[in-house]
Amino acid sequence: MGPIVVRSLNIGGVGEIIDQHGRPFQSGVRKRPRDTAHYLGERGFEGDASFFDDHHTPNMDVHVFSLDRYPFYEHLAGKPLPVPAFGENLSVSGAIETEVCIGDLFEVGTALIELSQPTERCGTPGRSAHVHGIKKWSFESLYTGYYFRVIRPGWVRVHDEMRLLERPLPEWTVERVSAAMVRHLDDDALFHEIVALPLLSDDWKARMHVLRDRLVSRGSR
Repeated sequence: MGPIVVRSLNIGGVGEIIDQHGRPFQSGVRKRPRDTAHYLGERGFEGDASFFDDHHTPNMDVHVFSLDRYPFYEHLAGKPLPVPAFGENLSVSGAIETEVCIGDLFEVGTALIELSQPTERCGTPGRSAHVHGIKKWSFESLYTGYYFRVIRPGWVRVHDEMRLLERPLPEWTVERVSAAMVRHLDDDALFHEIVALPLLSDDWKARMHVLRDRLVSRGSR
């Protein structure tokens, strides 16, 4: 894995957006790039917000997405996507889902953050960008982005490097954990191994339990 650099620092509150069908909806997906240093507190960047509470739990304080994944989505969309199209706080170079792991501890600026879970992509980025397929493409490709919890608050700015300090779970990449939920929920051993991971967020574990219960319920009919 090469250097990971913050190329765009994005912060924003909740606002009204008009989708491709002319329907308004509320979202915090359209964050704005910021040129100055911003304070990353215990619950995320000051001035940042999400419309849905379950998009901003203590395990989802900082949303990161790799700019290396934009060409994939832009090719399928047939048009450029504005950064941060995926509602990410940090648009970074490098650090794709096969290169970062659950529990990775990074220093960025003067803050310390710990990778907590993949992003389970919802339909909001697609509605915002007027691109219907983004959610589907995310599940198919596992190009999801991921979340961090804040371990130590601090100041972050564009061009800061994210420095990896610890990697306690090198075998559990973001891609592997995503694949377990999207493609392998019927694998009993894998399911129990993942929900026992100490540094994986409780939010992700709870979601896996919900989806697993649905799978089992369908199979018993």
